[in-house]
Amino acid sequence: MFKQFNNNPKCKIIKRGKKKGQKEIKCDCVIRCMQLAWNTDWLTAAKRLAERSFELCDTQTSNAVYESFCESAKIDAKIEDSFTGRKRYKRVKEFAESTKGDSTGYIVSVPHHLVFVKNGEYFDAWDSGNETVRKIWKLKK
Repeated sequence: MFKQFNNNPKCKIIKRGKKKGQKEIKCDCVIRCMQLAWNTDWLTAAKRLAERSFELCDTQTSNAVYESFCESAKIDAKIEDSFTGRKRYKRVKEFAESTKGDSTGYIVSVPHHLVFVKNGEYFDAWDSGNETVRKIWKLKK
């Protein structure tokens, strides 16, 4: 189930997706997703990502920056596209549905975007439920 989440209303809106109809994409999806994963406020998450971006000489929202946290900071399992011996989750809403009753959080990568999933719900500024899942990281409890 989709839960609207955007605690940075001043974020720039970019319109993309002429094929499937235009949708709003907020430029701070990495910050919002990591904020939920770290259970902190938007500014603290932004600062933490910025510090790592300086260390890696990359942009704050690059794959290398957020994935470095996924590998080392309270992230337990990286699962690419499918679970071993299980159904391959093609859409965010399908994966979210499979997490009902699970209080563990998940960081889900879709093309050019990150989504936070927990207990059957996906948290985003727009309904990204039909986006194709690329990678999933399971947070440590």
